[in-house]
Amino acid sequence: MKKYNIGFVFLQIAIILLTSWLISFALYNVSEGEPPFYFTFIIMVFPLMFWPLLYFPLINHILSPIAKRTIRKQSADLGFDDAFTYTNKNTGTVGSITKIDIKGGRIGYVSFQNPFKFQVVPASEIKYLKADLIKGPFGGTRYVYFLFICRNKKTMIPTFTSRNMYSIGSTKVQDALAKANKVCGIIHAAKLASLAKAGVVPQQPDQQGPASQEGAGS
Repeated sequence: MKKYNIGFVFLQIAIILLTSWLISFALYNVSEGEPPFYFTFIIMVFPLMFWPLLYFPLINHILSPIAKRTIRKQSADLGFDDAFTYTNKNTGTVGSITKIDIKGGRIGYVSFQNPFKFQVVPASEIKYLKADLIKGPFGGTRYVYFLFICRNKKTMIPTFTSRNMYSIGSTKVQDALAKANKVCGIIHAAKLASLAKAGVVPQQPDQQGPASQEGAGS
């Protein structure tokens, strides 16, 4: 799945640069002669220093309604009305909406950085499926996710992120693992339905066993 639309990313950069210039120009007039570059530098560098803290929450909040409108219109046209939906708006990540049509054997995806495109693939094209976490120091974690590989592209979607380290046995992490495993199970069911429609019997499992406190991150 394509997470980024390059043209849309460049548009955001242009808006940020233009906004910074306009603010610096306004401050220049107020400051009676202070060089505008000084203000531009501060305004542009400060957000970059706190990129995960400032950018993702703001951009996810702004682009979420656009992505939802795309989902509503295009998924209805394609018959995704009864599909399972998972929305990712986790801290420090690019937001996304995933829809899984089990009966139709399809997976739909909209990234908040590619918000005008509802991408749909047959679930039979999923070659690998996994629910897991990324281990940090001393066995903790800040990131729980599920991922799938389709058309040689890996799509990783978090079910939990945090700036703080959490014990793998904590309720939040275990709940996130359960959610990731649930989504994987639904994707796998959609794949089986897609293969059945094509008259194909799967030869081997493509799904790693459920992640748990004992086995996650291995």
